[in-house]
Amino acid sequence: MLSDDLYRYLVDGQAILRGISPYAMAPEAADFLPPDMANLPELVNHSHLITLYPPAAQIVFAAGATMGILIDPLIGMKLVLCIMDICTCMMMITLVRSLDIPACRVILYAWNPLPVMEIAGSGHIDGAAVFFFTAALMLTSRAKTGIFTGVFMALAILTKWIPLMILPAWLLLVPNKKRATALASALLTSGILTALFWPELTNGIATLGQYLRHWEFSGFVFRSLRQLSGSGIIARSIVAALFTGIVGVLFIRHVFFHTSRKNIFAYLAVVSTAFPMLSPTVYPWYALYPAACLSFVQTPAVLILSWSVLLSYRILMVRHTTGLWIEDDLTPLLIIAAPAAAIAIQGIVARFSMRQ
Repeated sequence: MLSDDLYRYLVDGQAILRGISPYAMAPEAADFLPPDMANLPELVNHSHLITLYPPAAQIVFAAGATMGILIDPLIGMKLVLCIMDICTCMMMITLVRSLDIPACRVILYAWNPLPVMEIAGSGHIDGAAVFFFTAALMLTSRAKTGIFTGVFMALAILTKWIPLMILPAWLLLVPNKKRATALASALLTSGILTALFWPELTNGIATLGQYLRHWEFSGFVFRSLRQLSGSGIIARSIVAALFTGIVGVLFIRHVFFHTSRKNIFAYLAVVSTAFPMLSPTVYPWYALYPAACLSFVQTPAVLILSWSVLLSYRILMVRHTTGLWIEDDLTPLLIIAAPAAAIAIQGIVARFSMRQ
């Protein structure tokens, strides 16, 4: 595995199976683990911090921990996520057909090395989030009511907070007659899941606050702004404002011009690509969200980002040889420069073609 997040998932899942809230204590204080898992807290990164993963993620962790009882714990968790990812690919086929796009385009996600590495290899919970939001998108047009698309949208957001960024696009895709029902079911689902873990959930929210204030990794735009301003707070505020502006401007544009479903999916791809390019923290698995858009949006930039983001694993090679966690300035630049160059070249080619 290229990440140790899976060990925290196992601790959280074991807590759920024993009727203990994973938000009640940090992994280093976990005294409920079975003997064969007693060393798990030592493998968890930042084991002094209480989990920040939302309630729906905890249900997935519990399912993985249950599967792990039948087989190996690590394989059990990965198997649950792999099954969800296979279902994601099947739903993508239905989704692209509804947009009159050839089903073979799903190969761009299904055969992409990124989901294979990050879901099957490292077992990241983002695979479950992609599953839930793909289901929500598919059900915007297929379901008779907005109930189930709302439920799955809530599950996506409460699996990993990142799908919050696609909420405006989802609202545009839900037909007007179903929108109120979809929103109501999303809010009800969120309320039920939140209530199940309240009030200990506030501890997880506190950890999330620490992550938002202090975490950073391979974010070129953020690093550049921090160096220019001399302040991490100012840099975070600027990238947050830029991202919010992109989401807001595109949302307003689609609302006023009543664009087609295909254009809304393009909006979804732009937003999900802008997130890892502007985020202070650019882990490779964050690119799973734009990668999921490859099936219904024809843009080389998204495909290239799903490859270039893997350059961030260079730091593991340095750590393996030196024992030190050392970031460099070139790698974040290359990660963002590759898709940015693709966007520029595509624009130049398109403009040249229009002149012919």
